Amino acid sequence: MSIASLTARHVFGIKGDVADNICYLDEQTIVFPTGSNCILYNIDQKSQRFIPGTDKSPGITAMAVSPNRRYVAIAERSEKAIITIYDLHTLRKRKVLTYPDGAATEYVSLAFSPDSKYLISQGGKPDWILLYWTWEKAKVMASAKATNQTNSPVHQISFNPQDNTQLCVVGQGIFKLFRYSEGNLKQFAFQKLDPQNFLSHAWLSDEKIVAGTDTGRLLLFESGELRNELHVTGAASPAVKTGGMTAIPEADSSQDLLPKVTSIAAFSKGFVCSGGAGFVHLFEKTDEKDGFKKTREIKVPVDSQSPDPQASIANQIISTLTVSPSEETLVCSTKANQMYSITMSSADLGK
Repeated sequence: MSIASLTARHVFGIKGDVADNICYLDEQTIVFPTGSNCILYNIDQKSQRFIPGTDKSPGITAMAVSPNRRYVAIAERSEKAIITIYDLHTLRKRKVLTYPDGAATEYVSLAFSPDSKYLISQGGKPDWILLYWTWEKAKVMASAKATNQTNSPVHQISFNPQDNTQLCVVGQGIFKLFRYSEGNLKQFAFQKLDPQNFLSHAWLSDEKIVAGTDTGRLLLFESGELRNELHVTGAASPAVKTGGMTAIPEADSSQDLLPKVTSIAAFSKGFVCSGGAGFVHLFEKTDEKDGFKKTREIKVPVDSQSPDPQASIANQIISTLTVSPSEETLVCSTKANQMYSITMSSADLGK
């Protein structure tokens, strides 16, 4: 007697608590986690391919796609946190990374180097260890304790987009730059700042970083020095209709008293960031040195399927923002496990 087997064809939803949970593979394909799987979703064909999670794993905690769009790193919770590297073309497993000396059961953030040869991983509590891997050899090249004296949580790590040896780490009361050299990660450009809870950051160039806080502040650093400060409640342009979202004037700003900047994504004209439940803000470069101007404020639509649609907007905290390779489309995920997209050109960027 033949035995029937089940094959997954389509999985619904996104795991909203995974760090950096949406990445573009190409203009038509996004990569995101759902349940214990990682999904490659073709937007045009509405088809899915699957990368299954590790057997008996409690779940995915962070992910990253390499700049060459060839690999995805998936971190999973375990007695000893693990990272698995998959080839996005063949969907085959390439490497499994484990760090036996660490006490963390999860990684909270991952990032590939600009040339896709190296990977950094940020371990969680209790020790908050930052690891620098040459992932193809599954070898740790260097490690450092990324937290501060009070052992505060780290939220996000990244590579300088032009430099394999330079890293940025942000967290609660933490803004650190590290340089890799001869098997060591050494902090440089020490900052004397009032304590800030930095939730997110993005490199705007090989020298400039914008970092967002839990109070809506946007701090612009150049070569590690604070150059400018913005706020997500800065003046916005008049309202326009933008695809499935609505851009609104500042007068209709969020009522959230703490417009947390939970995600930032850079693009050629500036950057986009979250700021308050259900709001995305677009900032563009100005002619002034270190100048950026807020040009749009976009509101995530009310969830019409919710029992209380108006109340549901409070749950639409933005998890991740990502811009397509051509910069034609912006996609965001929310803590309510939903995804939204907007055509960037319809927002009249640059005008």
